[in-house]
Amino acid sequence: MSKKVEPSTKSTFAEGEAERIQEGWRELVLEYLGAASNEWLFATVNISNRQLHFRDQIGSRTLLESKTPPTTSPLVWMAGWNSTWKTFFKKLERFELGRSKPFAIRWCCVYENDGKRLDPKVCPTHSHLLIQVPTAESRDRFARRFCSAFNHHIYPLKISDESLWRWDVERSNAGAQVLNVKPVTSTTVVNYLLKQGSKSQDRILLP
Repeated sequence: MSKKVEPSTKSTFAEGEAERIQEGWRELVLEYLGAASNEWLFATVNISNRQLHFRDQIGSRTLLESKTPPTTSPLVWMAGWNSTWKTFFKKLERFELGRSKPFAIRWCCVYENDGKRLDPKVCPTHSHLLIQVPTAESRDRFARRFCSAFNHHIYPLKISDESLWRWDVERSNAGAQVLNVKPVTSTTVVNYLLKQGSKSQDRILLP
């Protein structure tokens, strides 16, 4: 007579394995970002294919124009945004600093599709950026500089009256909010990266 296997055995193993994978990624990302600061910004960027059709109205924002074509291909979409974010953060290191020494910026990104679960066959719709506040700069000043650089290089924005951390698209016909920025602490800094599941590490960019 074969031994009876409790129904919970398999799910318990799977849950434990997912937790170990998530903890491994948490340690990797924290090691990559460095432990010099406990302050980070978490920025959600949602620029749809429909909004990309407004590129002829966004003036000098060449990063968006040249590297993120409208597409439904996950690989093409992520490749375009990988290039865009890497260039953007190099520019952000010097943005509005004049002759001052540029600030090195640690950051990483995860791309997500709509919904609560990862769907590898569906094109991502938005980026989540995890950005360490430079130790030589206050959080508020850096957040303002980040949003100003985003407005200059990526997409036109304006400050909402609702919050210092929320920026909205200027033209209502271009879609709703494209950038939301909020502060996070080191204890919760990586948890959101894998909220669509432990296999979403394929969509994490560690530049």
